[in-house]
Amino acid sequence: MRAHPYSRLETWEWENAHVAFDAAELKLPRLGYMVENNVLQQALWQALEAHPRVTLRVPASIKELHPHESGYLLTLDSGDELAVKLVVGADGANSQVRQMAGIGVHAWQYEQSCMLITVECENAPGESTWQHFTPNGPHAFFTAV
Repeated sequence: MRAHPYSRLETWEWENAHVAFDAAELKLPRLGYMVENNVLQQALWQALEAHPRVTLRVPASIKELHPHESGYLLTLDSGDELAVKLVVGADGANSQVRQMAGIGVHAWQYEQSCMLITVECENAPGESTWQHFTPNGPHAFFTAV
């Protein structure tokens, strides 16, 4: 797949709760793209590497995080200390960065599972995608080539 555009998105829960977005009606070439996760990750990584104001420290872990002047003081597992204005905690649902920053979370179990099925169609799938939310869980169709 790599990336596949979509120009129409529909979602509904009940018969009277239906919304549709159409790129042509919004005077847009398309609404967005379905992109493979590894393709998106690689593009983000390359953008970070190329940005003149980004310094990557990989691999590294934050061992301590303390408020400091107009930002935070980080102590890395290497012992290096960094004074930063912004910390992005993108380390998962049980984020240690979030915990060190003292940011709480409210969570609950959805008690749902997912079945992913790849279907090869005789005709091209087009550029429409949809999601239907039911009491038994969501159903969705995401196009790919």
